Amino acid sequence: MSLLTIVEASKQFNITRSRIYRALEKGTITAQIDADGVKRIDPTDMIRVFSGRKKTRTTTEAKKTGVSEQNETIVEMLKEQLKQAQDREQKLFNEIASIRKDFDDYKALITYQMPVSPPTPPEQPEAKRTSLDNESDASDTAQAIQRNDIGRTDQNTQKSDERAAPKKHGLFGRMIRTLIDD
Repeated sequence: MSLLTIVEASKQFNITRSRIYRALEKGTITAQIDADGVKRIDPTDMIRVFSGRKKTRTTTEAKKTGVSEQNETIVEMLKEQLKQAQDREQKLFNEIASIRKDFDDYKALITYQMPVSPPTPPEQPEAKRTSLDNESDASDTAQAIQRNDIGRTDQNTQKSDERAAPKKHGLFGRMIRTLIDD
């Protein structure tokens, strides 16, 4: 390695000349005088004393370029992931739209009911209707009598059922009934 002048050393290591002169006065750096009378400094002494200022500067510059390259790759990866997410989102929107359409179709099928009206008998003249009504009333009464073993009408059957199973009342109702009955 060649020896550096004080000006060259200050430029390379980014240190002021006055700082180099102070280190020379303290004796931490040794200088050699060449044939022209110019002081020359060994670069290894500069590295040792000033803890590699030049290296740290180049290291930070290298870190900056490395970081910028990493940032670029991260940005590219994120762009790709964003594109994939947008594609997934579009597919999901399409699927949701399809499901909604199917749901609306099924809902329309479920709510749609054919109008079912009971068949209405044709209009009969008034005279015929009364005779038919009398016949149906008589058949209803005959059926009600047949359903009864004892021969009572439906009204009598209901009354006997009410007597057999009295209606249950709450405590307050029972107290009022006992007061009324007494």
